[in-house]
Amino acid sequence: MLVTTKSFFLDMYAAWDPQASKVAICHPWRLDTKDYDHMRSHVDFLAWKGFYAIGVDGPGSWKSPWWIELYTATNCIKAVHELIHYFGNRPTLLLGHSLGGSIIMAAWTTNPYVTHMVSLMSPLFIDYANRDHSQRQKAWERTSKRKNPEGEPISFVTPYSFVEDIKNMDHASQQQNLANSKQKKCLYWELKIQQFFLQWCKNLLILLEILKNFFK
Repeated sequence: MLVTTKSFFLDMYAAWDPQASKVAICHPWRLDTKDYDHMRSHVDFLAWKGFYAIGVDGPGSWKSPWWIELYTATNCIKAVHELIHYFGNRPTLLLGHSLGGSIIMAAWTTNPYVTHMVSLMSPLFIDYANRDHSQRQKAWERTSKRKNPEGEPISFVTPYSFVEDIKNMDHASQQQNLANSKQKKCLYWELKIQQFFLQWCKNLLILLEILKNFFK
């Protein structure tokens, strides 16, 4: 499903009723697609909870048209704001995984229509900006290999403009906005200790019952 916002053509996966009273927008990790199973499962779950839920491919990536150079931090944040406006400024939940969480955290602090935010294992943008030039270049100026949902290989030349864009952001204002926004319902703050644990534990498959008991 392709929508046209003020600045972008954005491809979405949508679930539930477009007339629902609340909206959820889910943003994947860097250069992942919203069509991967783990992202669609978030959308489907939020639809089941009564949201008009969508997953979105960032500007210029995957099925969102034009060119990969559009894929910058500023444009991704701008696209989230424009989607909120596109859907009528309804109460909105933002969910993001990893770098997608960094994007939605930045959008969350500056949009009055965002009522909930779920940031899954995501750093603040300042964590990227604080790396020295060689680290940033090594992490970003490369070919990112993925598979489409059908299992076929696909590659993107990761635009270094993304991380340079992050470097030039006003990080002090973002951190202050985060501090001022704690009163909103926010999984990032409520489960801060659990997030730290999940980020730094070994990458093992964990039984669902163990996770349930942990969060209890």
